[in-house]
Amino acid sequence: MPEFERRFLVESPPSPLLGGVLIEDLYLEGTRMRLRKMTPEDGGPVVLKLGKKYGRVATATEPIVNIYLSPEEFDLFSRVPGHRLAKTRFRYGAFAVDVFRDLPLVLAEIEASSYEELQAVPVPDWALREVTGEAPYEGATLARFGLQQVL
Repeated sequence: MPEFERRFLVESPPSPLLGGVLIEDLYLEGTRMRLRKMTPEDGGPVVLKLGKKYGRVATATEPIVNIYLSPEEFDLFSRVPGHRLAKTRFRYGAFAVDVFRDLPLVLAEIEASSYEELQAVPVPDWALREVTGEAPYEGATLARFGLQQVL
């Protein structure tokens, strides 16, 4: 299934932010797979999944699949070598706003059901600039290199 997504660099998060979810990712070494644990701050159910992104077919379009895992399956995959990245994801209107744990970085993203719908979304006035398709701001790159690829 294709994912239609745009990403924006944010200097400081807009407010009010809603619904914090701790997202802990493990980008599995030598693959395009990501192991993800999502823990809502409100005590809701934890989501465990294994995802694979197949590479961009256009700037804002990338096929992705997710498999939801049991705790035992998650534990097994969590032993695979890889690079970790943690962030807290909030909601601000239709945007997801990610505040990274170990990096001085805030990114916002928005998804849509089609490329055309996605392109109709204006750049939010609280964003510094759009970073869609820029490898230094992708999760796997941030997990592996931090912000050194940006500087």
